[in-house]
Amino acid sequence: MTLTLASELRRLDEPRYRADFYRAWHAGYSAGLTHSATLGALAPSPSASVELLRRGIVDATAAGRSVVAALSGSPGALATFEAALLAASEASGTLESALRLLADHFTFEYKRTLRVRILMGYPIFLWVVASFAVPIVGLHVQGWQRYLATVGLWLAALFLVGGVPIRAIAGMLLESPQRVGVRVARVLAMLLAAGAPRARAVRAAVDASGSADLKRHFTKRSERDLNTIPLATLFEGSRAIPAELLSQLRIADVTHDYQDTLGRYADTAERDAR
Repeated sequence: MTLTLASELRRLDEPRYRADFYRAWHAGYSAGLTHSATLGALAPSPSASVELLRRGIVDATAAGRSVVAALSGSPGALATFEAALLAASEASGTLESALRLLADHFTFEYKRTLRVRILMGYPIFLWVVASFAVPIVGLHVQGWQRYLATVGLWLAALFLVGGVPIRAIAGMLLESPQRVGVRVARVLAMLLAAGAPRARAVRAAVDASGSADLKRHFTKRSERDLNTIPLATLFEGSRAIPAELLSQLRIADVTHDYQDTLGRYADTAERDAR
């Protein structure tokens, strides 16, 4: 877990780096370039995990191995749903579409985290103001040297451990039912369209949701449950899932058109959140 203010703000920038990475990869792949040629020409990413992924794919594909082989050699470089989508799309020959979907997904995610990052400016500003205002009460007793030392300690605390409250506040803003619903819908639509097994798609969507409540909801579900029970039934009972998404899941269970139904829901919910 990150503690410093700078590291937490960098974490909120992670979706931007991933969106840039997948967008560039998609452009090169669409132009007919090899994975190693496209990704090898990219500048190193500011994100350590994205850079680990880029270098792993360059090395593996340059040696004639598959993208899936590169993913297995870069543990921790990407989320569960990313690995599942890339593996399923490479096997089904839909990698180009998957790269575009990943670029779009992380672009949406970055727009959300950017709004949160802007909101984080308020508590940071208040902390800085309090660093100067609160110690001033005892200025006439402590003197200027003690006052400045106290201000320095407050500001040091902000930069050294300020990431903890910032993460807590950002988590509350990013884990609203509407935002969780958008993530779940997008990941399910992407993975099911790419041909991933339904159980794997559901597990990946729950992991990508970032919702502790939703993860607890699926703790006792077996692989057989995830593969056989209708999706709407699986997600019923979780406070993290909005009623609108449950309605769309019921429709998708009947029509089996998960990509369009859930994709439209995610796009509409995203526009409503702006």
